[in-house]
Amino acid sequence: MKKSLDFLIIGAMKSGTTTLHDYLNEHPGIYMLSPKEPQYFSRDKVFSKGRGWYEAQFDNATNEQFCGESSTCYSRFPKYDDVVRRIYNYSPSTKLIYIMRHPVERAYSHYGHLVLKDGRKFSSFEEALEQEPEIISTSLYMSQIQQYLALFPKNQLLLIDFEEMIATPEKVIDQVQSFLGLNRLDILPSTKISNDAGNSNLRKKIINRIRLVRHLPIFKVIIDKLFNKQQRGDILNYLTNNMLRSGVAKAHKEKVKLRLGAMTNETRKHLLKNLH
Repeated sequence: MKKSLDFLIIGAMKSGTTTLHDYLNEHPGIYMLSPKEPQYFSRDKVFSKGRGWYEAQFDNATNEQFCGESSTCYSRFPKYDDVVRRIYNYSPSTKLIYIMRHPVERAYSHYGHLVLKDGRKFSSFEEALEQEPEIISTSLYMSQIQQYLALFPKNQLLLIDFEEMIATPEKVIDQVQSFLGLNRLDILPSTKISNDAGNSNLRKKIINRIRLVRHLPIFKVIIDKLFNKQQRGDILNYLTNNMLRSGVAKAHKEKVKLRLGAMTNETRKHLLKNLH
């Protein structure tokens, strides 16, 4: 069994890492660790399980596949301050993929994640910034990159633009395939990126519901016989997008957004001045 780590998607948090992870998982030459975010190099409790435990997570990979995983904690310095050294000591030849999004929008989405997913309570976005300095530090991309360039050569780091991945995902996928040295395949994205607050969780719920129905014995036999993998992915995406555009879904998203405090113009100007 293969025991090497070929690449990592190291972040940034709330910048499309899950989407890229899912895209790459479509490539037969890539083995993406599932579930996403093992956080082996960032969480002391997980790291203490040891190298053998971590490598066992890749036991299902073939010798021909490139092994990768995605953990956004790997680019959240200084909260997780020993990550780069741990990765380098484990495998100095590992390639690194880092996705960057508009730093202010990323910061606000980070705040939304804390509220909507982690259940944190803040009276405003500004209060969240005061209580959670990690929101700011994670958007200081050059600071995060410099941690890696102190040990890794530049040619082992691929920087991806979030907006470009939204506009031309096929181009970005080709870029990643070239970076990893993989044979180019036309991977048709079966999911769409969304930076809409609350939308990603709703999308996941809808997809899970569709898959529950799809795997009922009476439907599974028919669907697997009539449609290939790509067609099944296209159907899933079509159904999901239509359900997301429904009145019920829109009402749900608006209700979710009410739990978030708006970003004031003053805060936006302050962040634009300081996040660079």
